[in-house]
Amino acid sequence: MDKKRIWSACTEQLENKMKSSRAHLESLQASSSNETKSSAGDKFETSREMMQQEINKADLHFSQLTQHFLELKALSYSIQKHIIDRGSFVISNMGSFYISIALGKIKMEDGYFYAISMDSPMADALKGKTKGDNVTVNGRNVIVKEVF
Repeated sequence: MDKKRIWSACTEQLENKMKSSRAHLESLQASSSNETKSSAGDKFETSREMMQQEINKADLHFSQLTQHFLELKALSYSIQKHIIDRGSFVISNMGSFYISIALGKIKMEDGYFYAISMDSPMADALKGKTKGDNVTVNGRNVIVKEVF
């Protein structure tokens, strides 16, 4: 299993999300600065406040993506692990999981895997387990087939 390819797929997906988030934030900021004051003062102030709230939400989202990017960059894809922890790639009867950051389903040319955070129920149940172990997640039996 090539963890570098898995890590790279996650990095690419996250960079795309960051690029989109940054463009959205810049668009909101441009719209806000282009808005002119109308004769209906209260309407203008309400509109301006709503726009500022949208800018704040977009800025927070971009900041969260940036934090995820730093967390992902801190993971070493060269270390092979036998005990499941952050940075492990796990193949199970329920699918393949890269325990890193919450990105969801990631498609690659030879299949897909799920990038999940350590806070997810699946990662929480798998933490500390090794190849051949069984755990129950949401009432379903999960069998660890491989750990990288």
